[in-house]
Amino acid sequence: MENFLLTNAEYYGVGLILFNVLLACALGFLISGIYILTYRGYSYSPAFVHTLIVVCMVTSLVIMVIGSNLARAFGLVGAMSIIRFRTVLKDTRDIAFVFWTLGIGLAVGANAHQIALLGTLGIGAIVGILYYTNYGYVKDTDYLLRLTIIPQDHNEKLYRDIFQKYLRRFSLVNIRTIRVGQLIELTFRVQFKKEGLQSQLIDELNSVEGIERALLYFGEEWNAD
Repeated sequence: MENFLLTNAEYYGVGLILFNVLLACALGFLISGIYILTYRGYSYSPAFVHTLIVVCMVTSLVIMVIGSNLARAFGLVGAMSIIRFRTVLKDTRDIAFVFWTLGIGLAVGANAHQIALLGTLGIGAIVGILYYTNYGYVKDTDYLLRLTIIPQDHNEKLYRDIFQKYLRRFSLVNIRTIRVGQLIELTFRVQFKKEGLQSQLIDELNSVEGIERALLYFGEEWNAD
């Protein structure tokens, strides 16, 4: 154990360890800030933003612990194999940000500070370009709208006028009862007349008496469960 501590202290030193952790923290904040500024979805999670920062710092620590020691690397793999991560990331973009923070944390922990800085700034610039140019977004985007309605209040008049106000087209794709028949859940595939009306539609539907809840999803984010 003593040799282990001496070896790591000689290679890194307390100052370098603190510098790496603080640099990983700063770059994690930068990455999370880019995530916040460019987020377009409807399931924003502050916990995920915090996770990006922490993952970057922890990864740098892990790499400093491993160093060039293969035994420690295999030991870490064995230790991590007993952990089960059950959180599902519905947005593939979130997965990309997790890999981004992991890569930057790896670079910082390996003392490749220039790679970490250039990687953060370079990838951040590309993310910004994709966001501001709307690259990959089609003009008519399909969404899935999920309405939870009290059965005795179920009537198309509850939502039809609102749909016609905001939507270009809509179609019912699923209907089911929940809470042992206490509520009805309707799922519609919808297209808006123009972008920027999503929050207005949801606010207006949620204000209607008889509609318990209205949720809007991108088509690929919807889960039938």
